[in-house]
This record gives sequence, C-alpha cells and structure tokens, in this order.
Amino acid sequence: EPSDEKMLQTRLYAYADTQRYRIGVNNQMLPINRPVCPFYDQHVDGAMHYTEAGNAVREVNYFPSTQDKSVHEANPYPHDPEVYNNVKKVREMIHKTDDFEQPGQRYRAMDAARQDRLAHRLGMALSGVRTTEEVLNIWLNWWTKVDPQLGAAVRSYLTQHQNLHTL
Repeated sequence: EPSDEKMLQTRLYAYADTQRYRIGVNNQMLPINRPVCPFYDQHVDGAMHYTEAGNAVREVNYFPSTQDKSVHEANPYPHDPEVYNNVKKVREMIHKTDDFEQPGQRYRAMDAARQDRLAHRLGMALSGVRTTEEVLNIWLNWWTKVDPQLGAAVRSYLTQHQNLHTL
C-alpha cells in the first residue's frame, strides 16, 4: 500500500511517466509489463512494438472497423440526473446529423494551392498496400460528401499514384 507521504505518492506517478518516456508508448507490450490476461489494443507499429510481424498486419488501428467485427462500441446506458443548486443536470448524447458541412466549409475556405496539396496528401495516404478496396471506397465516399471537388481530386491523385506503381 502506498505511503501517506506526499513526495512518495508523487513518485508513483513519476516512475510510470519516466518509463513511458524512456521506453515509448508501447511500454505495456514489454513481456515484463504485459498483463497476464489477454488484452486488445489498437496500436500498430511505433517504437518498441513487440508483436510479431504476422500479427501486426491483422491488427486494427481504428474504430469502428470493417475488418474486425468482434470489437464494438458499448451500448449507452441511462444515467441518473445529478442535482446541482436544486436543478437536475442531465447528460444526453448529442446526435450530429451532418458530419460533413463544417469540413466542407473549411476545405472551400482554402486557396487553390492548399486544396491541391490536401487532395494530393490524401491520395498518397490512401494508396497504401494495406488499404482494401472496401476501405478505399468508404474514404472516397466521405471525402466526396465533404466536397465533390475534393472527392474527385483525391480519386485523381490516387489513380495517378497507382498507375505509377503499375508501370
């Protein structure tokens, strides 16, 4: 059990923080630090990544995933309202119905050169070997919803990059 001494309690945090800094974000993958029970993390690659190369390809590093159907978001459950100054404070989910309007406005506010750089970088990022056709179509659909010109530009750069690698 930790001591009541404030300085010793501070060291409990400092030692863990030092270890994270020294070893890196994957410090929990070290055999000595690894939990006894199996666990699921969404880290791929990175410094000091200890999983085998074969397993790293199958890992999913985003959520929700079309590749790993076993991982799902927990069901929401109702919370009892808190009372503050004789008023009930209720926390509710905010359901956003339009996820593409604000990014579209941001994209259209950019100058033409910046729009082109963004489309080029997105096309390069989506041209990776591990990008499946299904994931590629999802991303292209999302960028087209942000702005039709952006979707077309990303598709154009993606096609150009794929053609360069097939020659």
